[in-house]
Amino acid sequence: RVQSKRQYALDRLRAMGLEPETPGGGYFVWVPVSGLGLDGRAFADRLLREERVMVGAGLAFGPSGAGHVRVSFAGDDGRLREGLSRMAAFVERLKNPTA
Repeated sequence: RVQSKRQYALDRLRAMGLEPETPGGGYFVWVPVSGLGLDGRAFADRLLREERVMVGAGLAFGPSGAGHVRVSFAGDDGRLREGLSRMAAFVERLKNPTA
């Protein structure tokens, strides 16, 4: 069950053009976002404000987390699907701001 949720999250994040790090364990995926022109904190703040989706700003977990966000896949399936769908819309707007 956990493995299938993890794989679903990884697949959805990759479909957004992101390069998540496959976790060795736990319920979180580290996702580099600096390629989208935002640091992790700005990405997390805007995603919460614009799409009402909460992710962790990587820098909150130490200096090596700069430029990353931490995405949880521990929620129920419906919330995970909805959150990743909203995140996909947000990422698409970042990539194509005039669309």
